[in-house]
Amino acid sequence: MEATGLLTFDNVIAWIGFWSLVGLLLMGEDKYQAMTAQPWERDARVSEKTLTEVALVGGFLGIVLGAKAFHHKTRKASFWPPIGVAVLVWVIIICYVLPGFPLLWVSIGMPSLR
Repeated sequence: MEATGLLTFDNVIAWIGFWSLVGLLLMGEDKYQAMTAQPWERDARVSEKTLTEVALVGGFLGIVLGAKAFHHKTRKASFWPPIGVAVLVWVIIICYVLPGFPLLWVSIGMPSLR
């Protein structure tokens, strides 16, 4: 099977679902560590770099839901721009694989991504 055959709507949604679960669990773990770790144990926390990487590979939804559910990193302004970029990238990917999406681009006067 060629690589482009893997880029189907169902596969993209499954990928996002898996990584979103990972992102949600990491946000929960980091919040737990933030609340319970002693100052000398702070190295056990999940790094923002790791959270950003998970968002970029498809876990953006879990990161956002985890932030809301655990009230974690909601006030840290520097954390959110890379997450916003990840959301934008994945919205474009989802729209690319969505059946009939190029017609939507044409109907609103934008060039097709294909």
